[in-house]
Amino acid sequence: MGEQLAEVSRRMVGLYRRFYGRGATRAKAFWVHDDMLLVEMHDIFVTVEQTLLARSQEAAVRATRQTFQSAMRDEFQETIEDITGRKVLNYDNVMFTHPPSVLEIFVLEPEGARQPRLDREGERG
Repeated sequence: MGEQLAEVSRRMVGLYRRFYGRGATRAKAFWVHDDMLLVEMHDIFVTVEQTLLARSQEAAVRATRQTFQSAMRDEFQETIEDITGRKVLNYDNVMFTHPPSVLEIFVLEPEGARQPRLDREGERG
């Protein structure tokens, strides 16, 4: 399980690096409970965001990040599904400006629900 959480952290930092132009300086993934995965990432703001935050433009940074996260939802969910082998049922994130960090929150299908879902999908295919 520790290796899986480390892989989640590495891949999430990689997504940030790829899509935002820089990754977090520190990231850690946690199982909150059996079906909820949380990824905590620190020092995530790019230079333009840091500048805006220094000039009290938190709302602009928050709105841009929320729009971008919404557009990138599939990539984030697919990454978690690939690592865990479980379908992401819901995904959201919470951005904090002090300290500069983000929480990526994934709700996964229950462990025992995967095979019945695959069986149902196979019947439709």
